[in-house]
Amino acid sequence: VADVLGATPLVVAALLKSESIRPKTIYDRYGITTINTETFEEAIAGKQLPIVYAKSGGYFAHINPDYLKKVREQNKLSLGELSREAGVSKKSLQDYEHGKGAEIENILRLQEALGDLVLNTINIFQFKVESHPEKPQDSVSKRLEQLGFKTTAVHHAAFRMISRHKDDILLTGLKKEARPKKAHDIHSSAETLGQHDMFVLNHSKAKTVQGVPVVEREELENVITSRELLKLLRELTHHS
Repeated sequence: VADVLGATPLVVAALLKSESIRPKTIYDRYGITTINTETFEEAIAGKQLPIVYAKSGGYFAHINPDYLKKVREQNKLSLGELSREAGVSKKSLQDYEHGKGAEIENILRLQEALGDLVLNTINIFQFKVESHPEKPQDSVSKRLEQLGFKTTAVHHAAFRMISRHKDDILLTGLKKEARPKKAHDIHSSAETLGQHDMFVLNHSKAKTVQGVPVVEREELENVITSRELLKLLRELTHHS
């Protein structure tokens, strides 16, 4: 869904595998960035982006490589000298000056040796997630594909598929009948996105359900272009 929307998926939670999620720290859950409520609220408000990330082996952060080299040279220390003074391997120091993440323990040792460090924040809104979208195999999806939409199947949501054509996004419900509760959830999602929604049914007397346009399968087959479909949805909503 995030891939179709051009958005960044986030999980906001208090616990991860029974462990409390630390503030200003990001975790990974099935490839999706996971943070706690405090971190999310600070990031949304533009106050503070997280600095630390958790992965196998502990907690890490990125030292600003240019600043690290600058402070090291200001202290007139070679990599070898800093390695001995801080108790951090020379190879690790070279990695840090090339932007590799550092263990929090090593960051504290370097901070004590140099007196000053700058840590880079992590922009959680720019993460790209590897996407393997599942294509729906039903006739509605195939028809939307013919009209130029890129469609993706959706599970555990009110709508069964999400489709995109240029800047237009369409949330589609597929049921034998358009239930008001499900229609309300679809319409609420579409309104939040400022986008389109529809139910596709075999037959229906109602033109809309809870604000969601209802298109019969035969009507959809008769639509020629994506523009014509969006026009039909607007007309159904207007005449409801």
